[in-house]
Amino acid sequence: MLESTAMQRLIRCWLIFVALMLVAAGCNQGGEKRCPGSATVSARYWTMFGHNPQHTRRSPVAGPSRPKVKWRFETGGLIYSSPAVAPDGTIYIGSCDDNLYAVNPDGTEKWRFATGGDIYSSPAVGADGTIYFGSRDRSIYALNPDGTKRWEYQTNACVDSSAAIGGDGTVYIGSDDGRVFAFHPDGQIKWMFRTEWEVSSTPALAPDGTVYVTGKDQKLYALNPDGTLKWFREVGAVIYSSPAVAPDGTLYFGDREGVFHAYTPEGDEKWVFAAERTIISSPALGADGTIYFGSADEHLYALSPSGEKLWSYKTVGVYGINSSPAVDCEGTIYFGSNNSYFYALKPDGTTRWRFQTGRWNDSSPALGPDGTVYFGSYNGSVYAVGD
Repeated sequence: MLESTAMQRLIRCWLIFVALMLVAAGCNQGGEKRCPGSATVSARYWTMFGHNPQHTRRSPVAGPSRPKVKWRFETGGLIYSSPAVAPDGTIYIGSCDDNLYAVNPDGTEKWRFATGGDIYSSPAVGADGTIYFGSRDRSIYALNPDGTKRWEYQTNACVDSSAAIGGDGTVYIGSDDGRVFAFHPDGQIKWMFRTEWEVSSTPALAPDGTVYVTGKDQKLYALNPDGTLKWFREVGAVIYSSPAVAPDGTLYFGDREGVFHAYTPEGDEKWVFAAERTIISSPALGADGTIYFGSADEHLYALSPSGEKLWSYKTVGVYGINSSPAVDCEGTIYFGSNNSYFYALKPDGTTRWRFQTGRWNDSSPALGPDGTVYFGSYNGSVYAVGD
């Protein structure tokens, strides 16, 4: 009898130990939701438009398996801006009520900062927590983590471009006055490059320090790290889409005529793909090299690195897809559509889930380290969707 009781206790202890090991294998410190072999700590935080300076829009965490709204935060205007998620969990996003908002991880307001114009620009968070963004009041702002202003730079036109932050802390951002700026973190100008028209797209940074910029002057620019011109190419159409840099250095972006481009780091065009209408959406790059982007022709496209169409997904509606997609570590693609739905697609292009916001969704999604997806909507709300 005693031996049987001891054996039962031993079995119970063993089962508890196995259960704890399974839990430890599936969970991570801080509630992080990662795939096996995930990237470094810094790569898990979506701190700028496009996730990283190369704008791959690919996260090393797994997103939600179902469209459960954890919370909804109301602003006072339409939201074009896309969110950034700081390492402390704070979500930053701009609104057309002229405010930049800091939202706590539980969906409550942390603070707001008022500018003198609508905010289309998406914020970027530096390593020290400084938040950089532009406003249609013609200014570029840097805020401290507590919401106080660190510095402000006045341009000659609206600033719809979003900031990209280099490894040394340099802040790169465009302006509708046709200039591209590189700022030191303290607000001093490192260099300035003048294009021939508005720059509303976001600069992308290659690992070798090359800065790639697209603009409404129908050109693709490659700038050296010191701001001098490396080369430029005439594309033949206005460009709103921000470039993405693949691991092999290939540049991807779309144009207003519905043509999607691939260029080598030397400026040679590799291939083009024709959609049926304007491409404002910036591309996302899957782990296998697949390129995803939306078009005003209502389709989300998946292309191979050689430019072959793998599949396309048609949304229900007539207003198209301006939102730039995000890809999680399982290959799920997240994006908003102007038919008032937000989507999650499986890697084969079939629907994983969708839910309705009731208004257009131009804002591009960002994934938090726990897998929560954040995005804004024309209904003035910021959504947090997670398991």
